[in-house]
Amino acid sequence: PEYIEGLPLVNSRFNLVHTSNIGWLRMVKTTTTELPLPDGLDDDPALPSAMGIPLAILTGFFYAGAANLASYMAAEAEKAGAPHPPRKALAIDLGCFVAYVVGGLVITTAYASGNPVPVVNAVMVATTLLLNMVMQVGLGIVYYSKDMRVGTFIFVVTVYQLAHLGPQPRGETNLIQLFTAPMAVGWMITMVSLTVAAAVAVYSTRKTPPSNVAKVVAWSLLIGLLGSITDNAASTFGLLRGFTLAFCMFSYGIVSLCVLALSSKAPALCDAALYVPMQLCMQMVLNMITGFLVWKDDERLQASTGSYLAAFIVCLFSVYISSTDLDVMASGRVRAAGSRSPEKSQFHREMLEFISIWRYFSKPDMPFRPPANSSSSTILRGSQLLAPNLPASPEGQAKALEAAFRKVLGTGLRRGIFTQASVATLASELGGKAILTDIDGGELALTDTVPGAVKIVGWLESTPYFESFFERNPDFRDTVRSVLTSEQLAELEAACNAVANRERGTTDAAEGVELKLTSERADVPLATS
Repeated sequence: PEYIEGLPLVNSRFNLVHTSNIGWLRMVKTTTTELPLPDGLDDDPALPSAMGIPLAILTGFFYAGAANLASYMAAEAEKAGAPHPPRKALAIDLGCFVAYVVGGLVITTAYASGNPVPVVNAVMVATTLLLNMVMQVGLGIVYYSKDMRVGTFIFVVTVYQLAHLGPQPRGETNLIQLFTAPMAVGWMITMVSLTVAAAVAVYSTRKTPPSNVAKVVAWSLLIGLLGSITDNAASTFGLLRGFTLAFCMFSYGIVSLCVLALSSKAPALCDAALYVPMQLCMQMVLNMITGFLVWKDDERLQASTGSYLAAFIVCLFSVYISSTDLDVMASGRVRAAGSRSPEKSQFHREMLEFISIWRYFSKPDMPFRPPANSSSSTILRGSQLLAPNLPASPEGQAKALEAAFRKVLGTGLRRGIFTQASVATLASELGGKAILTDIDGGELALTDTVPGAVKIVGWLESTPYFESFFERNPDFRDTVRSVLTSEQLAELEAACNAVANRERGTTDAAEGVELKLTSERADVPLATS
């Protein structure tokens, strides 16, 4: 007999043992009995699973080609100093749009093939990143540093390992049984709740600067959640039939257009250097968790769960390495700036040394506090800096000032307080001039220090670290500004007021302010005239 009378076999699988009536084991028979699936569902994927990985690689070609076509043509227009003609610009935009749409259809087919979503998504991303690097370097669009190159190659190699360690393609799958499991229901409710919370956070942080950590995290989480939901929704298409498939694909297309619109808007509203890697990592992690809790990927792993998770962690670290402007520890320093005693920080001690030497030249008549009667704490709170210990010769004094400035920049770069891009911008703003320009007849020529002094102080105040630090330590801001003359201080205040007006969407009433202050924030160009 192929069933046991009275034992309901509903949506379950049992191994049944049949014995003869004389009590001896004569035969072992394995039987599977399930209720038929509702109309519109099938347990056998309609697409061969072997198509998944090649289609993911093909999608990477479409995405990388579209992105680099737009970047290359934009770079060419910038070199020419004029925008492209309207027809040419329209053709470029249309070509990129078509490439993105075709790529979206291809990756949707890859997800529907029954391959695990985390692996397919990782293969697509690896292909895109590798081709981006090859195209951007070959076309001269972007220079890839050692960290960026190594991080990209590590990601590609790890994804290759991930394909051999990760889950095998799905075989017969009962969608109702998977999606109604308590763990799956709980996770889907969690994802929807997180999506709503992320949308609320995006709205709440809409007026904050792009470098705001909460804003970047909110946008990254929102797009990561929506991307993961659509990825896993596409993975069901191979198991759907008829009207059910048509309805789900129509809904998927509508949601995908919304996700595409938000995805194109997010980099313009957030600091792209922080948003892009963070969003990528979040979507990969969400896909992996969904695979475990909904699709039961842990039951189809080709290796141990630890090996699979370790490969995923290496992927995330490779993205982190290749994102040179993303530094979690540096971001933590910015958020914690001023929470610790300044005199305990090597960077602040070096900063005070630089300011004291600088003020020795800018305001030689202003007295200093004698070292014997002062301490670091009185430097920050008191009215005077410690007298610097300088050589007697003007040449030695100039070199001491230059060395102090180099020390501040070097320590700031190593600790993530300054970025390479911001220091390069400062150098270009200064026009290659030092703070002290020349030595004429044995005396330091200070004629060109006015623009340099204001720009350096303005540059320091515009960095996120010092913005946070000065807010908690206003005495330190006064100490830094003490190197400026009254005219320079008025010029700096006028520039800061102009920036504040610009942030509020108004124009500065004052005219003639030609100071250009550099900023690390994309939406606050500290340049006004």
